[in-house]
Amino acid sequence: MDRTLWLETRATIYTCGWQDTPWYYFGSGNYIIVFSYTINGNHYSGEYDDVVPATEGSQFSLRYDPNNPEENEKSIEMKRGRWLTVAALALVFAAFTIYGRYRGWK
Repeated sequence: MDRTLWLETRATIYTCGWQDTPWYYFGSGNYIIVFSYTINGNHYSGEYDDVVPATEGSQFSLRYDPNNPEENEKSIEMKRGRWLTVAALALVFAAFTIYGRYRGWK
């Protein structure tokens, strides 16, 4: 569904904790923020990462897919970031493999 048709709700920060990131994320770490929200009496949760800590119990605006309320903008951004990291690593590995073959590495 087109994200311009997504609806907005209030989400509550459930937990916020520091996580050291693996070397391939090119950083020292980030905060993993777990949140929850309620749509039509049903409870949903998600998580995202940020370099800035969030206060547990605080609220923020969250856009979600009304046809699939468990899909929300924050969780999708986190999945996309992980996918891009994996794709970048795959490209680097492929480049080294091709270069190695060209140079006669076994």
